[in-house]
Amino acid sequence: MDIEQLCRAVRNPGDLRNLPNYVDAVNPAATGLKRVIWPYGFHTEIPCALTNCRTRHKSGVIIELEDGSISNIGNICGGDEDKFSTKFTSEMRAMSESRRRESLMPLLLDRDALQKIESDVRAMCDAANRWVRLNAAFADMFPEVDREIRRRIAVGASLTVAEDIERSGAEIDDIVASGRARSREEARYAQVAKGTIAGVPVLGLSAKALRSMEARTNALLAANPQEADIASLQKLFNDATYLPEDVQSLKRACVAGETFYSGENFKLMAYLPGAPETRRRLDRLARADLEDRSKQIDAKDLGIDHPTESGQTVRMPTKKDIKRQRYVDAQIRAAQQLNKKW
Repeated sequence: MDIEQLCRAVRNPGDLRNLPNYVDAVNPAATGLKRVIWPYGFHTEIPCALTNCRTRHKSGVIIELEDGSISNIGNICGGDEDKFSTKFTSEMRAMSESRRRESLMPLLLDRDALQKIESDVRAMCDAANRWVRLNAAFADMFPEVDREIRRRIAVGASLTVAEDIERSGAEIDDIVASGRARSREEARYAQVAKGTIAGVPVLGLSAKALRSMEARTNALLAANPQEADIASLQKLFNDATYLPEDVQSLKRACVAGETFYSGENFKLMAYLPGAPETRRRLDRLARADLEDRSKQIDAKDLGIDHPTESGQTVRMPTKKDIKRQRYVDAQIRAAQQLNKKW
């Protein structure tokens, strides 16, 4: 077993002292640092091997000196240029980057796993494009209804719709007499819930999001992890980790489309505020009508082949999306800050 593997196996001060060529005292004026091998963390304190330090600590690093001996120093005093080599900072950075690479590489070198991700993304993007077209067709044919549904989604309002039913004279008299209404006009109509518009996650599908997924997949398959810098490597790892989750989100949105674009849902939409003619059209609407309209819409208007600034199909991020993106951004920032960490 080589020295690096032995250093990785160190679990306590006894293991440390048993390393080949270990010395417990290092005069920084007499010998230089060759490299930082591996960090350690013990339950009990041990002294720093630097003769100009000797601070007791629980966390530090195992080092190799230029004369081939092995020793240990604290990770704080090691960075003090008055106590040890200025090379310490760059060697700590190299070790940290090496450890991070080691944790990221297995997934990125698993070509079978990456090719499955690519296959799944392609299949789901193809399926989702159909619903992107239906979204565009629906917004084109019923712009007021589309805006109202999206408004309710954006502000968290209920998607339950109701019909105003005129009460009988006796019912109105009873309501006014019981004090439940201040006037007959106020008691004239009753709202009767008709149902809740379902399947709205399909409206989160957009051509822009699908293009982004495909671009991330292409970059993942084309990259050479062995040559990537640490920040790029972290981004590739994040994509390899989260693209399968994004595929599942697409799948759920496509399933939701079956419900949203159904005759039952169209009849519920007819109860939304709108012109009487719009209500009559929704009552008669079938998914096939939207399919026909979608075929008449140019691809560039959908943003499938060309970027678009249209806000009609912009996806509303969920709390989970926001939390995950913050985590991803933090990982990338950490990778980019390796030069400053130590």
